Amino acid sequence: MFHDAREFEDGQIIDADIAIAGGGAAGIAIARSFIGSSTRVVLIESGGLDFDPDSQDLYKGRNDGLPYFDLHATRFRYFGGSTFHSQGRSRPLDPIDFEARPWVPYSGWPISYQEYADYIKPTHAIMQLGEPSYDPGFWGIDEESLLAIDPTLLGNRIWQFSPAKFGQAYREELRRAKNVDVFLQANVVDIATDYNAHHVEAFRVATLRGPKIQVRARDYVLACGGLENPRLLLSSRSVQKEGLGNSHDCVGRYFMEHPHVRTATLITNAPVDDALYTRSFERRGTLLMAHLKIAPELQRRAELLNWQGQVGTHTLGVTGYAAFRQALRAVMERRWSYKVSWDLFRAVRYFDDTIAGLLGRARIRRYIPRGCAYLWSHLEQAPNPDSRVRLDEAERDALGMPRIRLDWHLTSLERRTLHVVNQTLRDELERTGSAKLELEPWVENMETDWPPFPLLMGGHHHMGTTRMSHDPGNGVVNRDCLVHGIANLYVAGSSVFSTAGCANPTFSVVALALRLAKHLGAKGV
Repeated sequence: MFHDAREFEDGQIIDADIAIAGGGAAGIAIARSFIGSSTRVVLIESGGLDFDPDSQDLYKGRNDGLPYFDLHATRFRYFGGSTFHSQGRSRPLDPIDFEARPWVPYSGWPISYQEYADYIKPTHAIMQLGEPSYDPGFWGIDEESLLAIDPTLLGNRIWQFSPAKFGQAYREELRRAKNVDVFLQANVVDIATDYNAHHVEAFRVATLRGPKIQVRARDYVLACGGLENPRLLLSSRSVQKEGLGNSHDCVGRYFMEHPHVRTATLITNAPVDDALYTRSFERRGTLLMAHLKIAPELQRRAELLNWQGQVGTHTLGVTGYAAFRQALRAVMERRWSYKVSWDLFRAVRYFDDTIAGLLGRARIRRYIPRGCAYLWSHLEQAPNPDSRVRLDEAERDALGMPRIRLDWHLTSLERRTLHVVNQTLRDELERTGSAKLELEPWVENMETDWPPFPLLMGGHHHMGTTRMSHDPGNGVVNRDCLVHGIANLYVAGSSVFSTAGCANPTFSVVALALRLAKHLGAKGV
């Protein structure tokens, strides 16, 4: 059942077994797991069923580190969250991502890959994906149509595209559920605890134009994303002045993104427009795309991070231009939604990038020979305690909460990974004669700075800020996603990732949410 929190009486108390803050992929996946059970679930969503600029404004923040997107442009604050606007690019993390790699500081998850893999198949069902295989051969893709590379160095992998927009796909199911109540326009602004912060007693909830209420439960889950989860913990300071779960100053640290950067020009023996790397295609009713990947053998031997390569014939990643193209495509396909105006706003906001993209595309059509394209590297970021989210005490939102300050940093390990992988790919393609790779000068010269935004940017993937760890000294939650030192407060979403891997996070967000739901269900028996 859905409720508008603005219609409640001020001071009203709502009781439940499980209270979930956040109506995105993680929160919806957990709530769905209890439909039809005796467990009463309250799902608290800040926005409504559609985009609202006043709610979206609560996401505004400040960037202190590497140049980055405007923070309120990287997330969406309404029911279904960013699943409405992501491409749905999906695959699981790799087994090596869960290992403690001596060359990657703070690596190693407190759960095994197999514990994670148990949830791959049910995640496919929720995300409406095809068969759980990412091997090109399984999908009938001829290896001769892909770049021939030594598989102990580099290789090819498949991505699947999820069509599931959670706010639409599961809205009616949750509306009909007798034991699940969804509160819209409801913002958790404080986590109230007992006198020593060992037990949560309530979520304090406010609305932008209306009452304040409390939600009391047996167990509480934060599922608000990689920036908002630490913001809520750090802001809840009535008992612990440093914030909840922050005795070791870990909340907000270890912020990870997936750096996206153009690293080379690929010259092939065939037109790139005909290659599987540059476009999506359908097999067995599933939308797929091929990417390059680094082999785990090379990661171990050369002590590198995870990596994947995408080929594109246009100026991928130019913020204004990408938004302009999306808006133009929506208009041509007569898909009317608020996102058209949002994309047009971004196109105007980054006007220089829009013009550069349009001119760049014209140059590509006229001057770049057939068979040439850009290689975009998508990279794992190593956990780094200096890359972090803080509170901005000088700036507060309409609810009186401190806004976010993001301080994003990369290290020499990310730079060395790009250097070695691109050189390895260049040498391997020359050996096989299948293509030629011309590296960007900054890739070959390790001493130069990172390229500017938007040539280097993130993927709107916010990870690691309440990371999972055995040791409270370098993490925020344990293997069950329970906040260290608090008996009934859990965290869901990409903020719990111990390492980032090189897969878009939504798939793993859902898998770990299902794992958490199982734990909560067993706890309530």
